[in-house]
Amino acid sequence: MPARVVMDILGHSQISLTLGTYSHVVPELAQEAAERMGSALWG
Repeated sequence: MPARVVMDILGHSQISLTLGTYSHVVPELAQEAAERMGSALWG
């Protein structure tokens, strides 16, 4: 869910509150991000 949508639903005035409180990275997403960065940097 996009952070802006969560921010609006919860009535937060700043995105930093939403992201600091309700965001986390699951291992699968971290692995995918690392693989994409590796591909972008080193092909």
